[in-house]
Formats: sequence, C-alpha cells, structure tokens
Amino acid sequence: MDGTSGPHSGRVYVVWGSTSLNQSQDVYVAAFDPDLRPLLGVRRLKQVNPPEGFPGPDQFLPSAALDQTNGDLWACYYQTVGSSRRRARFTCTTSEDGGKTWLPPVAATTVLSDETRRPANVANGYGDYEGVAAADGRALAAWTDGRQLKRLGEEIYAARLGVRRG
Repeated sequence: MDGTSGPHSGRVYVVWGSTSLNQSQDVYVAAFDPDLRPLLGVRRLKQVNPPEGFPGPDQFLPSAALDQTNGDLWACYYQTVGSSRRRARFTCTTSEDGGKTWLPPVAATTVLSDETRRPANVANGYGDYEGVAAADGRALAAWTDGRQLKRLGEEIYAARLGVRRG
C-alpha cells in the first residue's frame, strides 16, 4: 500500500505471475483505491515485464515492494534466458507512476542459475525465497540461486539496486 503523501497515496497494489497468450509466464500488476475499487490491471491486464514474441522468455515468482519515501513500486522476478528456458536470473524493474509504466528491467545478477538439475531441489524448482524491500530510492532484492550447486548447494543471494532517473 502506498502510504506516501504523493499522487498515488492510499493505493493498494497486487503483483502476480500468470501464463500469457504467447505461451510464456509473465508478471502483472493491479492497483486499487483505498476502498479496493480497481484502478489499473483488473478488466484489462497490465503487464510489468516488457512484451515479447512467441514464445517469449518466462518471467515468474514475482515479489513487490513500495518505497514509502517516494512512492516507487518495485517488482522483481526470475527471467529465463535462452531457448531451453532452464537458466534464469533475478531481474527487477520500477514504476514511478503507480504501475502504469515500468522502467526497463535490470538484472540483479549477471550469473545465470539452473534450478532444474540436481543437486537442486528439483521438485521445488526456483523455490519461494525471493523478495524485495525498498526505501530511499533503492531496493534490496533477494533470491534463490543455484550458480554453485555442486560446491554450495542452493544459496540465497542479494543485491542492492537503485533507480536511474532521467
């Protein structure tokens, strides 16, 4: 919920992942006023990640946070890379206008992870350990990563990100 005194004060946001018409997983946002009347993304879905071709990469397991100092809405999610859709990296984006538009996504890491092979917890896939916290124009993103599965197993990684304002 936006607790700032800015133009979107009181809005409630929901960010989720779902299958798109292009047969990939994508991330969506909905916004509601303080009385939970829909403002954005309910009758017409509002996609967070940039549109892509058929079939596009998968974007999945999103986390969201609202920076209470400036009203920026952050969304972070895994995005697959390559045609096999097995390797992914955690990626984040920001909306400065209440979810209407999103800045180009930024990779929280340049290292790809493959949670589809052992010794990863294959049944759980990428897991449910991702998250994001935001304050003072920055975000701290955290995610499960299997970049060193043989040596360390699955690990939790984090990165601090900032918004580039034009």
